[in-house]
Amino acid sequence: MRRVEFAPLARSVSAIGFGSASLGSRVDGKRGTAALARAYDAGVTWFDVAPSYGDGDAEVLLGKFLAGKRLHVAVCTKVGVVPGRVSLSMRIAKPVVRWALDLQPEMRKVLTNFRPPAQRVRLTGSFIESSTVESLRRLQTDYVDVLALHEPTIEDVQRDDVLRVLDDVVGKGYARAISLAGDLVVALAAVAMSERFRIIQFANNLFTPNVALAKRQLPTNRAFSFITHSVYGHNGSLDALTAMIEKDAGKRGLIDSAGYRDAPRMAAAAFLLDFALASNSDGVVLLSMYQSQHFRFNLSRLTTSPPAEVVLDLASRLVSPNLA
Repeated sequence: MRRVEFAPLARSVSAIGFGSASLGSRVDGKRGTAALARAYDAGVTWFDVAPSYGDGDAEVLLGKFLAGKRLHVAVCTKVGVVPGRVSLSMRIAKPVVRWALDLQPEMRKVLTNFRPPAQRVRLTGSFIESSTVESLRRLQTDYVDVLALHEPTIEDVQRDDVLRVLDDVVGKGYARAISLAGDLVVALAAVAMSERFRIIQFANNLFTPNVALAKRQLPTNRAFSFITHSVYGHNGSLDALTAMIEKDAGKRGLIDSAGYRDAPRMAAAAFLLDFALASNSDGVVLLSMYQSQHFRFNLSRLTTSPPAEVVLDLASRLVSPNLA
């Protein structure tokens, strides 16, 4: 497992992290625990979770799994978004919904509309501390390595009560570092106002290259670490790149020349993951790891991808309006 030196925690961690958004909702506890074990045994040491994940069950499932393993991993949880209310009938129907998704994964977008959406909560000092304590209880731990403000607004990160309680959370040992997870514009505003924030979590992919944007705008006299997600994009990056390869012979040739010679969709998936790893080479890339074939694919890119400079050069040529 490739590891990176994660400066804010003064330790090395795995270059890929386990994203727990579906743990306990789309993925049941048995399959989720098996996936956690598979990742842990392969050397994954970064686990990302939140109170809202898995319809509120993800922290509990992760906490049970990490019993006896806590010192060997880094855990990031969040504060600011709570799970929607899941009715008894919806809980009863979960196994049927999971079965349907296994048979027809394309139904996910349709079925998502029937799930209660997570709710953003206005951040206050008292809420941040109480939410953190509840997360620690569910995770069965005394501390998290990173506590992230989950989708905060600029107003949130400007308020004194919010900033004071973040210092208290660290001072009391509840968290070792503070992060922002959400909109890059808010994160950039926050780090300009306070040196508390050294870790930023945001989407990053070929069509939304936020790491490059952040590096151009962040203060150069301070060190930051990034946690990135949405490798394949919420807005269809995998479909977009696949279509590009299929329809544009020139860009198909570029992809082929860099060694991505599989069928268009597989070549696109490999390149998008390679781009995520190359563009955030000093940070952690969050991935879905619930299906064994996806996990094997994720691991394979750590050792078979072209050099980072080749990947980034290819990315610039793929998205350039003028093909070189």
